Amino acid sequence: MNGMKKFIVRICFLFFIGSNTAVALATDATADLLAQLKVAPPWSEIDSSQESKIKAQSLMDVLINIARNLTTDQCRELVEKDMALIEQVRRVNGPVYLNELSKLFILNRVYFKVPEWDAPEAMRYRGGWLPAAPSKDGKYPSKEGKYGILFPVEMESDGTLKLSHGGYSYYGGGYFPLKEFNLFQERYGARWGDKLKP
Repeated sequence: MNGMKKFIVRICFLFFIGSNTAVALATDATADLLAQLKVAPPWSEIDSSQESKIKAQSLMDVLINIARNLTTDQCRELVEKDMALIEQVRRVNGPVYLNELSKLFILNRVYFKVPEWDAPEAMRYRGGWLPAAPSKDGKYPSKEGKYGILFPVEMESDGTLKLSHGGYSYYGGGYFPLKEFNLFQERYGARWGDKLKP
């Protein structure tokens, strides 16, 4: 997708966020954070350039802000409402919706205490992004029978979360953010707890 088309798509998102329809879709607790999410750069458009590293940090700042300020129910609402917005764009612009879904893919990994590696059942509800393409026999990169569930999020030694850059591969069928959200809630729990925020 060329730069002008990406710009137009994001303007459409902003217009929709600002409309009465969007206000009806989100509570006061999630509306502002949802708007921030929509204008953040999609991870799937970020490469290893210096400019992209700045974009990656901008996206991570938004996602951490969401994770620290929303309860699990509020974050689930945000995911539901964002999926509704993405569906509106998918009907008009086709494949662009994967760029927007990549934000929810990362949000699930930031919001919940997802380990770096986990068993295959942790991937049961999605296609998704991997650091490398499957091998010719259809097997995905693994470590002792476990998959890199946290990718593309990385945790540094001091606990800081960051986004990896560089190559990745989308695999599988459709990605289902809400089903994965519910699975991660049951399997891992919220990274910063589920206390009601003041």
